[in-house]
Amino acid sequence: MSTREENLKKINEQLDALSDDELEQVAGGTFTPNRYKEVTYNQAGIKTKYHFWDRDQFYAIAATDQKEIQITEKQANWAVEYWNKTQKHASYETIVKNCKDLD
Repeated sequence: MSTREENLKKINEQLDALSDDELEQVAGGTFTPNRYKEVTYNQAGIKTKYHFWDRDQFYAIAATDQKEIQITEKQANWAVEYWNKTQKHASYETIVKNCKDLD
């Protein structure tokens, strides 16, 4: 187990590696949050992979082979809205079919 001093040194090394813009985001809390909480995405059938420094990733399940396929955040938000209306999980195919105009 690392000591407090060792942990603080590791954190400072990570902070030193950041660009000025990234450091401003951390200090100022300017990261753009997701529209919904992780549990909400998960209830809607969307798998999430959260990242501290990068954008989060979202995955839907394909109806054909049950594989996880990465989708955009806008598509994941649409899937949550679909879940809220229907209480059904949207498959990857359904999301793509209904989100053609989302970038």
